[in-house]
Amino acid sequence: MRLAKVQSALREKAYSFDYEEEDGIGSIDFEDRGLEYHVWEFQDDDGSFGAETNLMHAGHMEELRGDYEEQLLRLLEPFENRKTGWPSAVIFDMDGLMFQTEQQIQRAWDIVGPSFCGEPMGYHLKNTMGMNRTSRMEYFYKACGAEFPFEKFEQCYRAEVEKMKQAEGIPVQKGLFELMGFLHEKQVPMILATGSRKESTMENLRLTGTPRDWFSFIITGDMVKYAKPDPYIYTLCCRRQGILPQDGLVLEDSVNGVLAGSSAGIPTFFVPDLQKETHKADGLYARKFQDLTEVEKYLRQYIL
Repeated sequence: MRLAKVQSALREKAYSFDYEEEDGIGSIDFEDRGLEYHVWEFQDDDGSFGAETNLMHAGHMEELRGDYEEQLLRLLEPFENRKTGWPSAVIFDMDGLMFQTEQQIQRAWDIVGPSFCGEPMGYHLKNTMGMNRTSRMEYFYKACGAEFPFEKFEQCYRAEVEKMKQAEGIPVQKGLFELMGFLHEKQVPMILATGSRKESTMENLRLTGTPRDWFSFIITGDMVKYAKPDPYIYTLCCRRQGILPQDGLVLEDSVNGVLAGSSAGIPTFFVPDLQKETHKADGLYARKFQDLTEVEKYLRQYIL
């Protein structure tokens, strides 16, 4: 039997797990706090064994070599204190995750695009999701040329978005208020971390009637130097909240956001909205959901 010490450690901690062995290679799969964990052995061409696992970061696998079973045991040590009380905080993205604001931005880029590039420009949105203003500006200079009048473009498309907001309001994503209400009831801290400017963030919260005071704090794109996919904004959230990354939960709708959450070492749930090409996020998110209603239903199993 392979991975005997790991199996014994999991039994001592009262974890149920699935063990399989094929051709002298063992694999273990188990679940903790709603996240799936894996320990998969492999054998190199020289006959040496190793293990691939996501015990370090739930979102992606890493290889261990040498005395890997002892390394796995050390990684399992903190798990006995992590079976309850998770998540310690839930970190929300905003555009696309909470509100359907990205659709309005995309339509606005299509409207003003012909005046700047001779064509609708909404297709660029998929490449800039999660970015703050600085990163988005750099993107357009690369995509449209160093002479691209970004500030004028920004002024024009924001005017179109404002017209849409006044005429249509801001559509709220399915299940948002129910999820927030559940977390508030259970006294799970909520944090908002968005690449949008503070001004537009506060306006979106006001227009949608989202309880601002339900968030422990809010970090916006103009408050940080590095934008998603850099993990800085999520690392900062954990520091300010005083929690370990693995004890938090990130909710994201974009590939850049998933990359940021995963790189910060925080379990990340992926709830894609506009973005269709999401293969770059494969293996990095802990779970994928269709909408926030599904997220709430799932978390109810673990937040009692």
